[in-house]
Amino acid sequence: MMKTKPDFKQMITTLTQNNNVDMLGLQSYVILPLQRCTKYALLMRELLKFADQDTEEDKAIHARISEANDTCQQGLNKINENTREAENYQRCIEIQMSLDHSELEGNNVSVVATGRNHLYENAIAAELHLAKKKSRKLNNLYGFLFNDVLLLTKKIVGGKPVGERGVRLTNLYGFLFNDVLLLTKKIVGGKPVGERGVRAAIRRPTQTGAGINNIDLPVQYRVISYLLDVSSAQRGVVKGIVQYGFAIPNSKGDFYVIKIPDDDPDSPNHNWQGHLDSIIS
Repeated sequence: MMKTKPDFKQMITTLTQNNNVDMLGLQSYVILPLQRCTKYALLMRELLKFADQDTEEDKAIHARISEANDTCQQGLNKINENTREAENYQRCIEIQMSLDHSELEGNNVSVVATGRNHLYENAIAAELHLAKKKSRKLNNLYGFLFNDVLLLTKKIVGGKPVGERGVRLTNLYGFLFNDVLLLTKKIVGGKPVGERGVRAAIRRPTQTGAGINNIDLPVQYRVISYLLDVSSAQRGVVKGIVQYGFAIPNSKGDFYVIKIPDDDPDSPNHNWQGHLDSIIS
């Protein structure tokens, strides 16, 4: 109508300049299609508050409003459910693309599957029980929890495993220009050469210098083991606290033992308990 009705366009322009509408244009008041669903539900709830039920006609009107309210709420629930499913599917794809299965010797696992929901991910600690050596604690692992699968991984940044504190690269070589810093690896004879390290600052004509705090490097998660049936975890009560125990084998015949919560008060495993409570009865 703004294009075909000059009078209408002029009226809207005049109204937009009125302080009573906060100088907002027509588009600021037009409800988008997705927003309409929530607005209709709010409208139905408000109508129900003020709908009388004194006469038979009032009761009939109230019943129709109540039915419309139920229909709006069902539609909203469906929209929210579809949104959650789409977000979950997208996150599963992102995780799948970031996984490195090189340590699984062909026993790869796909996290993109019908009915599989991503629930949680975070640092996780495990105790590696070796067949012929003493066990040792691993605090630099990263876990992905789904409704039916637990992935145990090592976080790989720039091709190197890292712990929670990050990774320090000292074998880089930098080329500094007035507005660009090139970060490289020096290659001699086809092999990377270690350096004593590089200190660099980005300099621009209007700045004295800015330190480099973060460098974005490719991030992957190397899967070292996984548990296909999370609900099979051992569940017990230790000192009045529910504790879960996992024994997850790897391709070499060793076991990763995980306790949630951990005996160590500083362990990241304490953050996992609530998420496991939701899927393990």
